[in-house]
Amino acid sequence: MSMKTYKSYIIIITALCFYFGTQVAAFIESSPDIEIDLLAADVRSLGELLISKQVTSQTLVNMYLDQIDKHDNYLHAMIQTTPREILMKRAQELDKEREAGKVRGPLHGIPIILKDSVATHLSLGLGTTAGSLALLDSKSRRNDVLLARGAIILGKSDLSEFSDGRGWSAVGGQTQSAYVRGGILSDDGSAGHSNPGGASTGSAVAVSAGYTLIAVGEETDGSLICPAGRAALYTIKPTIGFVPSDGIVPISRNFDSTGPDDKVGVNYSCEGAVEIEKSTNQHIRIGDTSDSNEEDALVHADSNGGDGKDETVVPGNANHREGHDGYR
Repeated sequence: MSMKTYKSYIIIITALCFYFGTQVAAFIESSPDIEIDLLAADVRSLGELLISKQVTSQTLVNMYLDQIDKHDNYLHAMIQTTPREILMKRAQELDKEREAGKVRGPLHGIPIILKDSVATHLSLGLGTTAGSLALLDSKSRRNDVLLARGAIILGKSDLSEFSDGRGWSAVGGQTQSAYVRGGILSDDGSAGHSNPGGASTGSAVAVSAGYTLIAVGEETDGSLICPAGRAALYTIKPTIGFVPSDGIVPISRNFDSTGPDDKVGVNYSCEGAVEIEKSTNQHIRIGDTSDSNEEDALVHADSNGGDGKDETVVPGNANHREGHDGYR
């Protein structure tokens, strides 16, 4: 082999190595198998990964469901989870929209959890129990705009039954702290070391345990602030009346307010609160959705719930979590 031919081979091999090296690097960079610390991740950081296509919403859904399955038999932070097949279909649709350049907003493709006093769309197959056996098969005929904004609702968190107590309900059992093992001490007060907090405890524990990036809770008197404090989270209770209360099981219209739990600083918590406030409770009443799609159903509605009728209770499978010390 002549020196000229040898040099030509070297050039070709170098070029091929460079080409395939860049292709491999690009593949690794876009791989959905990127390592994510669910205990430290926040909306902003995962949002950036979604934007840069280093991770997909489908991957996030699987990761969070696995985290729930791994820890919730002890923590009891969840009352219901949305069926995996529904979640994966939803995540796939949102991934395709992002790929096509359609992004609905900051919550696009972000998995979240709602307190089980907040009504959800019928298509998710979730009830709204407020932790009570009396509402075990409750299905709201209301639509939530969170879906239109691109959020993925993983399920409903446990709470104090009818939002009164320290995180126990007949449906979900007693929520446990993600930081303090061994259960709640019988002589511990509401802010005691072993106590996970107040009525929105499930939402706070879900975030602190890495079940989700952000969860929605509700406060009458301390139900957001106390659990967030016990779970090392940020939260905000918006001014009473600023967030419409339609579609939420109430204690008092004069005291109730809805807000987020998340891991990041106050400024971003406020941004999240504003997005939740725009989205969570802008409900409308819907009937049979078999002949209409989600976008058709999501039209403007007044903050008083349109016709003002009570929510309809219909039978249905509530997809409740197994293994809790509450009713199953």
